[in-house]
Amino acid sequence: MSYDTVTAYTMQDRFYPDKALGWQGTQDLITKKERWRWNLEGLDFTWHSDSGMLLAQVSLPKRLYGQNIAELRTGDEIKEAVNLVDIDIRQRLAREIPSLWGWQVFRVDACKNYPLDSESRVLEILNLLGSRRLPQGKQPPYRGQELSVEWPGKTRRYKAYSKFLETHQDPDARGILRAEASVQHSYYLRRILKVKKVPLSSVLTLDTWATLMGSLPGVIESLLEGVTMDEKALLDLLQEHYGGEGVLKLVGFCQVYQRPGGEELLRRLYSRQGYHKLMKMLKDVGIDPGQVKVGGQLPLIK
Repeated sequence: MSYDTVTAYTMQDRFYPDKALGWQGTQDLITKKERWRWNLEGLDFTWHSDSGMLLAQVSLPKRLYGQNIAELRTGDEIKEAVNLVDIDIRQRLAREIPSLWGWQVFRVDACKNYPLDSESRVLEILNLLGSRRLPQGKQPPYRGQELSVEWPGKTRRYKAYSKFLETHQDPDARGILRAEASVQHSYYLRRILKVKKVPLSSVLTLDTWATLMGSLPGVIESLLEGVTMDEKALLDLLQEHYGGEGVLKLVGFCQVYQRPGGEELLRRLYSRQGYHKLMKMLKDVGIDPGQVKVGGQLPLIK
């Protein structure tokens, strides 16, 4: 379990940003609403004059460790990081303000690291993820920056990426695959958790982490533990159950499925009925084309 970036807010209608401290304000020409920002040592503040909403955004691992490569692995580490940020806020704002634990969460990033044996292994898993849909997602994944894979959604965004590339090749991040679930608004967080309020104290828990991450850890772990078969072994298995030249079509289906964008290509090539028929034939003999890695040259059927 781990959390990274958190944005939380409290209502402060009598708050007056001090330009001498570095606050910078902008005003909408039509509505005359003001928005003030202040960035100080990794702690970002935003204050909206019309609503009185004061937001604070911070990376909890960065506050505790000075970097966000390492995870916050325990509840005690999360508590320590939040308490440090709470002290930071009180010292910087120099005013009576509610405890950060009671602020409402506006954004939260839940995450999990997978330390692999090499960076090439990280890229291999990302390549496989590029053709995998998540069970709860209606949209296929797409490629983001630094070879990342993202799954868009209405209430949250899922992402898998190389921490080494994301940190511009920090040696400490080499071989780390990160999975992340990000919720970008309190409204969506309340919908996901089925609650009316989302104070920080109730959000940064193991149960919430599991709910936010959904099926993504399971999908990644199935790939890491996935079966590897050469094409002859796959061909022999299918020949035993089905026989005939149609077996070659099933092998080719597996090969195309594993390429970047392969799943979407197959859905376009086949009718809906044809696609699901081939998927069922494979799964009936215990083969998931998203998990079985096929390599080598295809042998001829005798």
